[in-house]
Amino acid sequence: MIPDVVFFVDRRCFPNWEIIKQTIDFHDLTFVVEGKSNYYVNGVKHTVEAGDVVYIPVGSVREAHTFKENPAHSYAFNFKWLPNENTEPLPLQTVTKNVITNELQVLVYVAEHYAEELDLAGMAEIVGLHPVYLGKLFKKNMGYSFKEHLNMIRINHAEMLLSTGGFSVTQVAERCGFRDISYFSNVFKSVKGYPPSTVFKCQSG
Repeated sequence: MIPDVVFFVDRRCFPNWEIIKQTIDFHDLTFVVEGKSNYYVNGVKHTVEAGDVVYIPVGSVREAHTFKENPAHSYAFNFKWLPNENTEPLPLQTVTKNVITNELQVLVYVAEHYAEELDLAGMAEIVGLHPVYLGKLFKKNMGYSFKEHLNMIRINHAEMLLSTGGFSVTQVAERCGFRDISYFSNVFKSVKGYPPSTVFKCQSG
């Protein structure tokens, strides 16, 4: 199965932040970095805080509110599986408590430095773990490898830049951490299912 990330956000909540009650047509995977929030999944309340992972599968009824005195900061990924008719859930509980501190550090760092030269060895040095161990830990808890995660973040940023129509494919590749335009095009197509030139042509045409 190939994840198609349809939305990614560095969510820094204000005191009155909320997600209105609705049935979602995607999988919601959220990593809480700071603060606290209440999530309601199919009517069941879950209080989450820093270090927790929230997973809400497609078809669930979702609602959320942050704590006014301690607003949450999180990274949220909304994704679907390719092919799109696949609704297989991830093997995760709705809330996993305090088990991915190292992965959270990696996620935060990648979100802020995705355009730089990044690799698993460098990430392992940052979090103080052996690269092989971090790689296994990341894949076990995330469901995909560090490299796959890095590529998804870069490609989603690349698609957003291309959609503005202000940059060429080569410029976007460089801005998103790719030094080889051919490799960028191949990765883009493998993640999105279509080449970056398609997005560029739509905007420039």
